[in-house]
Amino acid sequence: MFLLSSFCLKAQFTQQWVNNFCCFDSLQPHTFSYPLGKYVQQDTLTLSFYEDDLQRFRKVDLNTGNDIQNITLTNDTVQSPFYYGGGTIHVANHYITSLIKYNANSGVIKLFHNSMSENLTTDWSNEITVNNGTIAAPLSNLSATDFFTCMVSDSVRIYKFSVNGLFQWMTALPVLSTNSNDKPTLFLNSLDEVLMYVRNADPTLTNYSSRLIKVDGSSGAVLADTIYSHTMGTSHIVFQDFDTLKIAFIDAVGHFVSVASVDMLTMTETKNFTSNVSCFDELEKFAVDQQTNQYYIKSNSFFLGFTVQDVSLFNISLVPESQGQYDFGDIAFNQQYAFLSYSFFNTANNPVNNDILVLKIDKFNGAVIGSTSYNDSRNTDENYLQHYLDTASYYVIFANNFDNISILQEETQIGIIKYNLVTQNIQELQNNESVLLLPNPVQNKVSVQFHTENIPVSYSVCNILGVVMKKDAITQNSVLDLSMLKEGVYSIVIEFQNKSTICKRFVKL
Repeated sequence: MFLLSSFCLKAQFTQQWVNNFCCFDSLQPHTFSYPLGKYVQQDTLTLSFYEDDLQRFRKVDLNTGNDIQNITLTNDTVQSPFYYGGGTIHVANHYITSLIKYNANSGVIKLFHNSMSENLTTDWSNEITVNNGTIAAPLSNLSATDFFTCMVSDSVRIYKFSVNGLFQWMTALPVLSTNSNDKPTLFLNSLDEVLMYVRNADPTLTNYSSRLIKVDGSSGAVLADTIYSHTMGTSHIVFQDFDTLKIAFIDAVGHFVSVASVDMLTMTETKNFTSNVSCFDELEKFAVDQQTNQYYIKSNSFFLGFTVQDVSLFNISLVPESQGQYDFGDIAFNQQYAFLSYSFFNTANNPVNNDILVLKIDKFNGAVIGSTSYNDSRNTDENYLQHYLDTASYYVIFANNFDNISILQEETQIGIIKYNLVTQNIQELQNNESVLLLPNPVQNKVSVQFHTENIPVSYSVCNILGVVMKKDAITQNSVLDLSMLKEGVYSIVIEFQNKSTICKRFVKL
């Protein structure tokens, strides 16, 4: 049973600072800039990214947003390289980076590695040439200090390097499809075995299932290569939960959202559940909250919550995200809330453009507790978007493209936003059932029925962004005309004479 829960916008985000960099309003021609990884230590954020032929590090003061240190690296002054795909991780006070490097003059593709110390001085750098084909998108980020995976022509590969970046072995396995959704992902289990996850296509390239390849971390020998037929469908997303891989996908029969688990040690599969939620767009995020052991899935336009027994907690509609290629982080959690951030097409702007939407959602009932949007000024889709949460603040890192007509060259902006989590002083009655909306969903008019001794005085209708769409006085058992609203999800906030507030949620058809 789905819970169409009532909610009240009780808490909002207060933007503290924004730090934009990388080609922002630059007249120099650049093609692409992309974040590779982040590391937070006390009040300092270290961000690794590349910009065409340069790899860069930037340290930012999280209190002020000001730059602390900037380092630019390049390893080839003769043949200017172009970087794409890779990642940076922080291990033992060092930043290890692995990148795809393409030398346009020679046509040579290489895997480039380096290590930076905590104070951003170079420890070592190394590179190897990729033979037997050309690297094709998509590419996977670095999984650990010495493993990297990518797709090369019609094969998917795992490379291993020593802790000083020296090549040790490579394992290649064939794949049927290089679909953009078939991005290979590396995982490590407690036995130091390497597991590569990739979607497996049928010969028609229309139906997909999950494929897991286990490789010995020392030798590169393939220990197992398993295709899980019970995961037949589309839009597979996966994450690691200790020694278990959790897989969410859209079932091939009925388009129902389904979840399966694979034991990374035994390679055995467990079908957790097939829900009664039909979904016809892409699944974007999937997470299990370790505190509650509840499942959360975000698609292009819905956010779903389940218990492990497939008891639906909620199914809420979202402002649909704008179409494009994205790299989203996991759903963020604290004790009470789940946090989402994504790109959406904001029709409220003039002219309309893509913005970033941030939502704070009660993880038990789906109530949208707070929201805000950020106008990134470039009017384009985000091609990278990550977020993270600490005790009192919420951070969003993004990158987007911009076509600079004056120099006929595409540029990229990278930005970091810090929000303070501020709770507003809005009282809420304990029993929301003292107010009923009939019918719900609403077509044109809705009847508001009160079962309380408190006297209502006014109401406000807000969209999911918290923007007030209509506000007026109200009396007992009123009929409200909502025909002017567009289709979507709204809240109605009713204020009483004693200054208490009740918030109810409804869907406008």
